[in-house]
Amino acid sequence: MTMILNKGQSATVRKENGQPVMDITVGANWGKIDTLTNGLKTGVGFFDKLVGKATSAVGAKESVDLDLSVLTFDAQGNLVERCYFGNQRTKGDILVHTGDDRQGDDEDDGLDNERIQIRSLKLAQTTAQTAVIILNNFTQQPFEKIPYIRLGIYDGLFGLRDKAPRLLGFDLTGDKHFTGAKALILAKLVKTAQGWELVTIGEPTTDSSILEMQRRIQQNYL
Repeated sequence: MTMILNKGQSATVRKENGQPVMDITVGANWGKIDTLTNGLKTGVGFFDKLVGKATSAVGAKESVDLDLSVLTFDAQGNLVERCYFGNQRTKGDILVHTGDDRQGDDEDDGLDNERIQIRSLKLAQTTAQTAVIILNNFTQQPFEKIPYIRLGIYDGLFGLRDKAPRLLGFDLTGDKHFTGAKALILAKLVKTAQGWELVTIGEPTTDSSILEMQRRIQQNYL
């Protein structure tokens, strides 16, 4: 069963039988931008269509390079680890990234483009108190131009194409709250005596880099 959370809601991450989740995978799924949809704004004019020059534009797609990352922080708000396209495995394989997708989907296949595995038991043995899930756009198109952006949190450790039982789902598609945004602070996992608590943040930003997002998180969300 998938539970859909709204901005600011929190939930303890547990299995359907009530047992705590030991390992978590986070995934992001998105599509390329159909440049023909933005029409005739990009230089395909009426005369071009008449003489057939627009045929090469049919089905034209613009690549979208979204980057899924997880940043961990200690109780004082200091960065512990950063798992992203440039550091795909942290120490002890506590956080593991499946690889950088720089394109997006041509068609909506419902499959994630990137995933990050979080080994929660190992993470609990480090100084990390909080793990923050973020998404940013390296190619800098605003989110509303991207045909779909979906994120999921899954029960267990899964590769990119593995079928995974979803615990929580987030869908940014067509959400006006994210108009103009080029990045998202999605949620954070907070270490408690009962296990890891998931707190959704859902904060859109215009940050252009992971480092900018890290500073924002340290100032506002720890």
